[in-house]
Amino acid sequence: MREVYIKLLNIPRINVKGYYADGEPTVYGYCYAELKSATRSEFYAAMAAGQRTDAVFKVRLGDYSTKCNAVELEDGTRYTIIRTYEIDRDYIELTAAFR
Repeated sequence: MREVYIKLLNIPRINVKGYYADGEPTVYGYCYAELKSATRSEFYAAMAAGQRTDAVFKVRLGDYSTKCNAVELEDGTRYTIIRTYEIDRDYIELTAAFR
């Protein structure tokens, strides 16, 4: 587990010509998050559903917007948010796959 500074994004769909269908990516904010690796059960459950799970981000609930569908690290690495899980009143876990 390590603390990272992330950018919360909404990345629109890309059409067949390679352009963003609904406009450019929107930044919803910057925040600190705990970066954890996916547990074995999450990894295999995602694999059974035909998805990948590469990382889990623990973010304060006040920093997260339900419109976000991606996370970007400071080095430019982007992750797609697969699912969210509210841990308690203050924190939410974002299960993500490498984009």
